[in-house]
This record gives sequence, structure tokens and C-alpha cells, in this order.
Amino acid sequence: MYSLFKKLFSKKVREVSNEQELFVFDYKDVLPRLFEVSFTLSENDKYTDIVFDVDNKEAPVLKPFMQDISVGYGIDTDNEYKILQNKHLSETLSIEALHHIALENFSASFLNNTRVEGSFDDVIMLINDGNNEAAMILLDLYWDELAEMFKNDICICIPQKDLIFVTAKNNEAGLSKMRELIKSVFSEIGTGGKLVKHIYERQKAGWYIKETINV
Repeated sequence: MYSLFKKLFSKKVREVSNEQELFVFDYKDVLPRLFEVSFTLSENDKYTDIVFDVDNKEAPVLKPFMQDISVGYGIDTDNEYKILQNKHLSETLSIEALHHIALENFSASFLNNTRVEGSFDDVIMLINDGNNEAAMILLDLYWDELAEMFKNDICICIPQKDLIFVTAKNNEAGLSKMRELIKSVFSEIGTGGKLVKHIYERQKAGWYIKETINV
């Protein structure tokens, strides 16, 4: 496995876009991006059991992560943010390999740039690069450490791609504030990057919906 990722990081992928222009990117520039994608699980299903159709080569690469949230993969170019499509996958670049690469890249950026605003007795907001904070939910080790700082199980909300709020599971004042934050985001007309109206709680190294806010 190590040799595969080493090989991937050492080269570039070249694909032809819809406009028949050459799209060149470095694997080290790939980052995860969250999308709201609704799907239904049967009683015994797991998110890892869900596979989206990859035959549509123009569709974005998506990997289910938790209820109503899937992970896509993008690259910041000089002029725009490009989302990788199924046509960019290959025998040497599977969805799992792409996911691993994106998390490695994001982890490095996250460790160097993240700061906390707010109080652990109330609600904190995590701030990273200003447009992809919600993707922090993908970093399992960080949440284990953060739960220790809260001295409690934790809840989060990610109403927008650049917003993530955290509070303790038993902090009713903090949860109430989260509800108002979600309502505020979804009541704003024209605000881009909206995600979900859920409050998730951390259980067994995963995220599960605790409640959904009516807006």
C-alpha cells in the first residue's frame, strides 16, 4: 500500500476536460470537500457499503461518509476550484486511494493552520482556511482529543462548508446556541455552500444525527 501512494504522489495525472483542454494536477494538491447527498440505509447497511454510480464519467467522485454527507475531492487551480470527476479515476487511482491522499494532504494543512474561537464551556468554532472547515469532521484522531478537552462526548453542526461548531453533548445551552446558528444560516437567502440542518453526535468513532432543526 505504501508503495502505491508513494508512486501516486510522485507523478501527475492528465485528463481531457469537456472543453477538450488538458487538465493537469498534482496529487499533493487534492483536498476533500463535503457535499450534502441524501441516501437511505437499511437496518444492517453501513455507509461503507454504499457505492455511487461511477459509470457517469462526468459526475463528481463521491464517497459516502455519514448520514446526508458525502466526500468529494477538489483542487484549487489558479482561477477556480475544480471538483474531480469519475473520469479522473483509473486502475492506479481508485476512490479509496484518492480519499487517502486527500486526507493526508488535508491533515498536514489542518495541523498547521487551525485555531479555536469560543469557550469549551459553551460553543467553539474551528477556523482553518476560511472555506473548508466542515471537512475537519474527517479527521478522527482530532475528535478523540477534542472530546477529552470537553471532558464529555461532543456534538457538532456543519450548516455551511466553511462553518463548524462544537459543544458538549450534555450542554443544553450550547445545543440551543447551535440550533439558532443553524436557523440563522439557512434563513439567509443566497448564501452559498450550505450543507445540513442536523446536529450530529460523536459515537464509537462515527457521527450520528442527534436532531434536525426545522427552519
